[in-house]
Order: sequence, then C-alpha cells, then structure tokens
Amino acid sequence: MASQNGPGKDRRRRRLTAQDKYQVWLEVVARQASQREIADRWGVDRSTVIKITHVAKQAALDGLARSAPGLRADPS
Repeated sequence: MASQNGPGKDRRRRRLTAQDKYQVWLEVVARQASQREIADRWGVDRSTVIKITHVAKQAALDGLARSAPGLRADPS
C-alpha cells in the first residue's frame, strides 16, 4: 500500500539513546557529512539532527554560564 504522505514519510521513527545523540552531534561538529547524510545514516529525520545540535549548544552554554573561571571544585 502506498504512503499518502509522500516518499520517505512512512519510515518509523528511531529513538536515539543519549550516547547516540552525542555521536550524532560529534558527526555534525566534525563536519563528517551533511546533516541529511547523518540523518539518513542514523535512520532519523533531518529535523532530529537539527534539534540535537540546538539542544547540545544550549546545554553547553548553560554549563559554561554556571562555571566560574579559575575556581576549582573542592576536592574533599
């Protein structure tokens, strides 16, 4: 039976683990391939790859904003 949503729209969504998302992000950052190619390789939509990069960027910014340069954590 043909999909009414067009080509490629009938594939199941793949749920990525946190480790998988990190690997996707590393591939994007390293520019190993285009976002479309990365999405195809991982079996997800390109919008998922874009969302992962946005979430990773925001998490990094939040973490850096909480850190104080020059201060070390108390080792005790």
